[in-house]
Amino acid sequence: MENTGRKIILVPYCFMTKGFTPEARNSTEEVLKVLFDFKTGIVQMPCPHLVSLMNEDDKKKAEHIIKKNPRNLYAGIINPLLIQIEKYKQMDFEITGLIGIKGSPVCGIYNPTVKEYGSFIILLNKELRNRGIYLRMAVI
Repeated sequence: MENTGRKIILVPYCFMTKGFTPEARNSTEEVLKVLFDFKTGIVQMPCPHLVSLMNEDDKKKAEHIIKKNPRNLYAGIINPLLIQIEKYKQMDFEITGLIGIKGSPVCGIYNPTVKEYGSFIILLNKELRNRGIYLRMAVI
């Protein structure tokens, strides 16, 4: 199927994958309908938890996120994702935005508890801006 609008949006891994973040899964169908109506393709981002944090309990995950340098923590997934985004841009795709998970310490667009974005989103947004790519963001 050709993406005639050549528009894509970035979504977190857990948004599209059954068994992760049940709160987000409740919104998936509604959001997918909107994206379909606007002829927008989807790029599922890799999961930071699967790459670096999956084998630890939630408390240790939070400690890792706070204590470790996010650039080193996410290096295995951020570089390939940035290359993929740049390739889409070179092929004249419009990256229309990024969806985040409400309250996530990693993929949250804004976490009111700590009054900041998730650690992966902060790094991704910084790296994209360094490349002149500015994304609109939405949270579910």
